[in-house]
Amino acid sequence: MLAFDVDNTLTPPREEAPPEICAALCALRDPFVLIAGSNYDLVLHQLLNPLRLAGFVGQVDTWAASGTERWTVTVASYATMQRRRSAFSLDEHVGGDPYPVWQALRAVIVADPPGVPLTDEMILTRIGSYNLCPIGRPFECGSKEIARRRQFIIFDRETHYRRRVLGTLRTAMEPFGLAVTLGGETSFDVTAPGHDKAGAVLALLDEGAGHVTFVGDALYADGNDAVVQGLADGDSRVTAIATHDWRETLEWLQQSGRLAA
Repeated sequence: MLAFDVDNTLTPPREEAPPEICAALCALRDPFVLIAGSNYDLVLHQLLNPLRLAGFVGQVDTWAASGTERWTVTVASYATMQRRRSAFSLDEHVGGDPYPVWQALRAVIVADPPGVPLTDEMILTRIGSYNLCPIGRPFECGSKEIARRRQFIIFDRETHYRRRVLGTLRTAMEPFGLAVTLGGETSFDVTAPGHDKAGAVLALLDEGAGHVTFVGDALYADGNDAVVQGLADGDSRVTAIATHDWRETLEWLQQSGRLAA
């Protein structure tokens, strides 16, 4: 069984999957699932719809929101149909009132702001996780928002801003029993331990998958795939494959003999 992260593993960041990846997934010899950090709507836009247009037909088990929402997705020639099977509620986990959590997250960023203007849309709430993005998650992404995103990415690479504030965020989340990891290129993912991507992999094993090979771009320490690396380090039934971007994922698929001729 293959399990893929989506953003920056099968697609460019926040963009649709390229034709080469769609063709590779159509040619896979092995069954595969998706275990994404993003919400389901973004997974649908980035990968599932392009996959349907590329001719893929079949069922794709999809975990979204850092592995906390599970969807059964049927990709047909005429439509992509989905049914949510289960979802963990982070709001319920923190007692039904998430505002103190959001307030604590925002306070850390306000006290140590990045090199770009802050926005009000700093926290994106998913059912099973929160995503903290210092530059915001606007509903519309125009040229101004794209430019701000690029500015922040450069700033973060030069100053290691996110890694610098990560420890402070983790300390702020300790009273709530929550974990914080780096998310994508611009944000932080906030989850409840055990309700994450590793939990999705364990569910596959519990359901009979003899072995799961997880492919992701953030298996490094503090990345939002690191929990799967930790699982692989202690469980021979799990293998973690680190890739830098979709091109490296495609190269691994080709070289590992996973694709039908």
